Amino acid sequence: MEICAISGLLPSPDCPQRAWEWFLEGTAPTEQDTFWQALEIDKRTEQLADENTPPEHRERRVYLVLPSEARLWAARQGLPVPPLGAHLMGQAELPLQLMSPDPYTVFQLSPSLPLETQRIRLEVVTPPDTARLTYWLDGVELATFTQAPFELWWPLEPGEHELSAVAELASGALLESQTIPFRVNSWVPPGERPVRGDAE
Repeated sequence: MEICAISGLLPSPDCPQRAWEWFLEGTAPTEQDTFWQALEIDKRTEQLADENTPPEHRERRVYLVLPSEARLWAARQGLPVPPLGAHLMGQAELPLQLMSPDPYTVFQLSPSLPLETQRIRLEVVTPPDTARLTYWLDGVELATFTQAPFELWWPLEPGEHELSAVAELASGALLESQTIPFRVNSWVPPGERPVRGDAE
């Protein structure tokens, strides 16, 4: 099934980053992505157009409209962040969303760097009333936080991995994120690499 890569939901017409993913029966997304939105911009001010913006100064642009907690992450990724005032459509409650790493990323260990320095940042966007956040890697609890920022630097380990997160809200309710698959390849000297296929 084709999904919108960042949200994991069905792609809207404005979603530019798409991926194909397999789902077990009954687990496929049924709602359409609302992160990517087409907004009317006033070209003179680079802000949202309003009733005072004449047609010749209006321009339709597609932005990644994330909760305020994720704007810094989006800017670091070079994603098109909208002007202040743009809001998520149809989302009264902020979902739990893993933001890093990107799904299906392949990381390569390097022989020229100390192993303990080869790490990736795990990042998540949470509802404002999150009391506890737990990262899970390959079905094993990785780390738990009781206050923001809910970020973790994880030392790379070779293999196929699946990352998810669970948030406990102040009300006691639990939210589970999407699962992010990624891979870490070991370093293989050029002379020992297979002719075909990926080195593990």
